[in-house]
Amino acid sequence: MKTSVHLLRASLLAALFHVAPRLANVLLFILIGRWTGPASAGVFSLATTYLLIFVTIMRGMDELIVREVSREPDQASHYLANFLPLRLMLSLLAVVILTLILKVTDYPPLTQSVVLIVGLSIVPENLTYVAQATLLGRQHFGTSAKIVVGTSALKVVVGALALALGGELSLAVAWLAVSFIGMIAMVSLALIKTGGPHLRVWLNFTPLQNSWRSLIPFMIISIVAVLESQSDTIILSLFRSEREVGWYSAATTVVFSFLVISQAYRFAVYPTMTRYKLNSPDKVPLLYRESMRYLAILIFPVVAGVLILAPEIINFLFGSKFIPAVLPLQILVPSLIFVFLNEPSIRLSLVNDRQKQVLLFLLLSAITNVLINLWLVPLIGPVGSALARLMSSAIYFGLSFYYVRKNLVCTNLTNISEKPVLSTVWMTGVLYIVRPVPFLVSVFIGATAYVIFMFLIGGITRSDVMFFRKSLTTRG
Repeated sequence: MKTSVHLLRASLLAALFHVAPRLANVLLFILIGRWTGPASAGVFSLATTYLLIFVTIMRGMDELIVREVSREPDQASHYLANFLPLRLMLSLLAVVILTLILKVTDYPPLTQSVVLIVGLSIVPENLTYVAQATLLGRQHFGTSAKIVVGTSALKVVVGALALALGGELSLAVAWLAVSFIGMIAMVSLALIKTGGPHLRVWLNFTPLQNSWRSLIPFMIISIVAVLESQSDTIILSLFRSEREVGWYSAATTVVFSFLVISQAYRFAVYPTMTRYKLNSPDKVPLLYRESMRYLAILIFPVVAGVLILAPEIINFLFGSKFIPAVLPLQILVPSLIFVFLNEPSIRLSLVNDRQKQVLLFLLLSAITNVLINLWLVPLIGPVGSALARLMSSAIYFGLSFYYVRKNLVCTNLTNISEKPVLSTVWMTGVLYIVRPVPFLVSVFIGATAYVIFMFLIGGITRSDVMFFRKSLTTRG
């Protein structure tokens, strides 16, 4: 019970690291779409996609920092001192590469300017993530989460004002300025929490020397992950107009908004699973199976609800100009099942030092994604991108789960998903009946129907409710 409470509390706090930035992106995207239309929204989406690419390719470094700091909490200041300068140099190189890429593309001048200005945020965003990973490794969630929330809120407020007064360029400048503010706050907090490294610590490269062999596969995984997750938008932008990029981005905005849940659980479960592997290996299989069960309970009703209510969701969030985004959204949303259920398998593989297997599976998924995009995008545009994402996600999950089941922890997927699926079928019937009512009311009724049926068939137990309630009220 104590471990479950701690893990759920950590997940809820870690969710803030992902919910707040994602919510800021969503709100700004919605404002641009409603105020200026799909084409301008497509420009903003393209700019943030390039930013995400050059940030995500280095996130493997963060995975390594979280794992190593979890193993050696007393060495947190050394890891911070080693990886901040390294990340700074790589970030500056990334800015140069982005500039060269823009020179060889045929994007309109305004699009290039917005992409470049937002792209300069590569530097502050990457340094923020190093500090954040150090804090997560030591499980300092509270204050760092407040910084993320504050920075994200400031991006929305300042960004909206800049957009209203000066358009996309002003929004890009505002984004860059707030990113630097967030970096200063997060790095300062990390320095305080780790004791403020002295000069001898900054000149001690032992952590980097000891972990560089592990860093390479982590970084390669990050690079391939970018190829797998962001290639669709880039390929779409090369073959289709900014308007179609805007439609597809509306669909991905809805889908990716739910990914913050799995990402939050990942950041919470990873340090715990790492410590269990070292000190209590018998607890790892139970943690893995419980992770699968809770993620299944969360994601099946979400997918069914979005499938049914996709037209209402798009119209509610973005307006009638984005109705062409409905079909891509309906194709994309089942991929959430594969992404959610894949997270525990990937974490389990990494804590068992199976990075090579993870890389292989991710590479196969990425190749599938790129090839299908190149084939279908010129023919059917955003629908092709959505199909490519769905297929690649299924391949990644299937390979990872099969490997873990055969080599690490034997798990029955049917037992895990049976009750959530039955409850989702019941919820689907209820949603079809109440669909004519206002959108938010139908969402509430559907969610209530799902929870009640899960209780009736034992999918959610009293003990689940007890530790969930305790996790919300317990401090520390």
